[in-house]
Amino acid sequence: MEFLIFFMILILLCHPIVLSVVTYTSLTIKGLLLLALKLLSILFEK
Repeated sequence: MEFLIFFMILILLCHPIVLSVVTYTSLTIKGLLLLALKLLSILFEK
């Protein structure tokens, strides 16, 4: 089981396309969270 996980991680590391997609997705999620926090702060200020 541990070998399978290690193999999957190795494949992910070997693929720059997968890595860039993961990075892009994480950045998009961070951006959406920041946007949501800004909207909430604006709503609570009123």
